[in-house]
Amino acid sequence: MRQRFFSVGLLVMLLVPFGCSSQISVVPVTGTVEYNGEPVVGAAVTFVPEEGKSASGITDSSGKFTLTTNEDGDGAIPGNHTVTVLALAAPMPSDDEEGSVEVNEVMEPMEDDDGEITESTVIPQKYADPSTSGLTATIEPSGDNDIKLTLE
Repeated sequence: MRQRFFSVGLLVMLLVPFGCSSQISVVPVTGTVEYNGEPVVGAAVTFVPEEGKSASGITDSSGKFTLTTNEDGDGAIPGNHTVTVLALAAPMPSDDEEGSVEVNEVMEPMEDDDGEITESTVIPQKYADPSTSGLTATIEPSGDNDIKLTLE
């Protein structure tokens, strides 16, 4: 139970843009997240610029996201970004028995090398940390900012 609160707290922290509270200039940014060729559903995607306020979004059922910095869906600061992706397995009610819980089939928990469940993550945990994600993106000041994140 304690681990679940920690995971939810971490997710909330990732979704809250960092930096000062004043409005800054941003450009629209959309994208998709795929893991092993499949869309990642319900993932928190965060773009951390070299300087300034972070932008974040949540993937939909097709793995698509829209970034927010100041206001819902406004975009991200132009420039180079480190990207993180955190996807937690969501318990869903089972149709089999009342009150039972099963993991959403699209979002299966990851296993470590010994076959043990590491947490309720859907993708490798390295993608949730800016220092280990290996994901970067350049947001152009004008033009098409549709970013495809392919995770393996």
